[in-house]
Amino acid sequence: MTLLTAVAGLVLAGSSGAVDGTVIGRQLQKNVQLVYLEKVDVAEATKPTEGAVLDQKGNVYYPHVLPIVVGSTVKIQSSDPELHNVYAEKGTEVLFNSAMPAGSPPRNRTFEELGVVALSCSIHKEMSAFVVVLQNRFFAAPDKTGKFRIEGVPTGSYVLRIWGEKLDEATLQNKFEVKVPSEGSLPVEITVPAS
Repeated sequence: MTLLTAVAGLVLAGSSGAVDGTVIGRQLQKNVQLVYLEKVDVAEATKPTEGAVLDQKGNVYYPHVLPIVVGSTVKIQSSDPELHNVYAEKGTEVLFNSAMPAGSPPRNRTFEELGVVALSCSIHKEMSAFVVVLQNRFFAAPDKTGKFRIEGVPTGSYVLRIWGEKLDEATLQNKFEVKVPSEGSLPVEITVPAS
């Protein structure tokens, strides 16, 4: 079970519904890697993610995009038989740079601030990954046709956001108002104006 599918099992007390959505347009479908609800102030939904692992395998980070809840600890490991490092940046700030020799023990890193952390390997420039640190567990990765589902959302009004490593800043600033029903699901179509 991947971290993204594990969220579907989260059930909160009280009334809850789902957000069933579709990202519209070939360019958006190709580039939106994550949809998420911006703020859901429910204690169970804002607990740190457990069991998050980022692996270096075959000179690739797996997974390429790792969404977690703020305050979560990620186990970073290397399954490769060669030297790597983990170079982590948030914007222009270097958060850490850890050598990962073959056979070395995993490194545990806790992410205490919201935002996107870009990871690379200085030795193998083709290696990249992103840790997307979110406020809550209500997120999903759209499939190739742009469809996604976020389940167990408490009844109420929220802001839905999108993220993708190739999306420009103007597209990332889009906000989609959603009102989650007490039962059933809310259909949402995500489109953005042409830039």
